[in-house]
Formats: sequence, C-alpha cells, structure tokens
Amino acid sequence: MDSAIAQKTWELENNILAVEAPDPSSDFIFYYDKVAQAMSLKAKPWANDPYFFKRVKISALALLKMVIHARSGGTIEAGRLKNVVGWYHSHPGYGCWLSGIDVLTQMLNQQFQEPFLAVVIDPTRTVSAGKVDIGAFRTYPEGYKPTDDPISEYQTIPLNKIEDFGVHCKQYYALNITYFKSSLDCHLLDLLWSKYWVNTLSSSPLLGNGDYVAGLSKTSFSTRLDSQNRYLVRPLAKHEMITA
Repeated sequence: MDSAIAQKTWELENNILAVEAPDPSSDFIFYYDKVAQAMSLKAKPWANDPYFFKRVKISALALLKMVIHARSGGTIEAGRLKNVVGWYHSHPGYGCWLSGIDVLTQMLNQQFQEPFLAVVIDPTRTVSAGKVDIGAFRTYPEGYKPTDDPISEYQTIPLNKIEDFGVHCKQYYALNITYFKSSLDCHLLDLLWSKYWVNTLSSSPLLGNGDYVAGLSKTSFSTRLDSQNRYLVRPLAKHEMITA
C-alpha cells in the first residue's frame, strides 16, 4: 500500500468529509467573525443549557496533527493547550474519557473562558485500529444532575484506571464529532501525511505498544493478587505547551 492509498483509507476510516472549493462554506469556517463572536460571548447561551454544545467539527489537518503529537508521547500523556476553543491530551492505551484531574481542569476553564472543549486521543489504540480513537467532552455545571444517563459507546478500561473512570463518569458528556477538509488545508494535509506515513511504516503496532501491553498485564495481575492495594502509582502526565 503506497502513501496516497493509505491516506485515502485513513480518510475513509475516519469519515472525513471533503468540502469542495465551490461550496461557499468550504473555507468560511476558518474566518473569524469578531461581531458574531462578541455577541455569542455576551449572550452566553451555554450558561442556561448544559447540553447547548452538541457537535464538534475538526479539520482533517488538526486531527492528524493531534495524532502525530499524541504518538510522540509514547506511553506518557501528551497534551497541548488551545487558547481559543479548548485543549487536548492523550490517554495512551486506556481509552477516551475524562479523569478526575481532567474534569477539574475542564470545569475550571468552562467557568472562566467559555466556550471551551476537552478533547482526548488514545494514540495506542489509534495505531492498533487504524482509525483515530478520539473523544470530545464538556463537563456539567457544579451541582447539576443529568436527568438521563447519556448513551455512550462501550469501551474497555484498564483495571488500574477503572476507579478513576467510575467516580467521575457522570460529571461530563460526550459530543458528536465530524471531520472535514477544505481547499485551504488539503495541501498541508498531504505534506503532513508524508511525515505520518513514514513514521507508521517504520513502526510496528506490536513493537510500539509492547511496553504498554506488558505493563498493563503486570498491573492487572498484581492488582488481583493484592485486593487491598486499591491505588496504583502512575507516571506524571506530560502536558506540553506548544504554540501553533
């Protein structure tokens, strides 16, 4: 499989919608409307509706850049703060959800710089599946009780993360994500894909994820042997501050 075919396969696997240049909305999404933004920030419609934000649009270029950055962290969490609409970080091998620290971080940002979004990528599962494992989340206001539990996809959570997941899983909800590419980012996407494709060819999922799989098996086995040891030490998260 050559690079062009691999890129096309990747776009199909992730349901990336190509917005053609003649379409008026093709590049319009990239233009900043100062008046509309000011009106939205003044009205604050999200303050009265915890589910005001329901959908997320991510460009194919941004998606690929996040995957490359997340993979560079290996088994260490990597993140990047986006000053305008949110932040993202990685959960290497343990799925896309918000931990207790993530929930607190997102809640704090939603209080002081709305609108704000949390994005989580699992680079380990992305490499194994060939499709980007990603989630976008918003936290509920403090004290808010959702009337119905939102329906989410089933996902496996490692034993040493299950408690953190369970304690905080009702404090946020997931948004639907769609992906697109326009005439402005197609060329950059092709250039960036070459870098991603070379790195993919030079690494095997089995070899690249070997340390994670071995560590996960060892952790699960040790936890079952000692049920009294409920809290396991994990490495500090690596959150990188990088400008665009």
